[in-house]
Amino acid sequence: MRFAAQFVFCIGLATLFGCQKNAAPTPTVNAPQTLREVPALRLNFRFESDVPAPLVNQTDQSEERNPAVQADFDANRPQEQLDKILTSPDKLRVLAVYHRAGD
Repeated sequence: MRFAAQFVFCIGLATLFGCQKNAAPTPTVNAPQTLREVPALRLNFRFESDVPAPLVNQTDQSEERNPAVQADFDANRPQEQLDKILTSPDKLRVLAVYHRAGD
């Protein structure tokens, strides 16, 4: 019985002295809550475009009018005036800019 009491007492002392708080607290890390709080230099981001920049002095497309669109406006739309015809780069679509005579 006496041996069991000494054993429990030793375990109690070991637990008491072994489970102390650290004398020097560890510094807390303040992690950013949003990406807005992270400096741009720490994001390690660099923009590289995948297409070349447009030319500043690029000439507009030629003002050639599509004859089919011009003929349609002349035959079917006499009250509307054709201002400009824009053709897509792949030459599959045409955009007609027009206005009515009264506008």
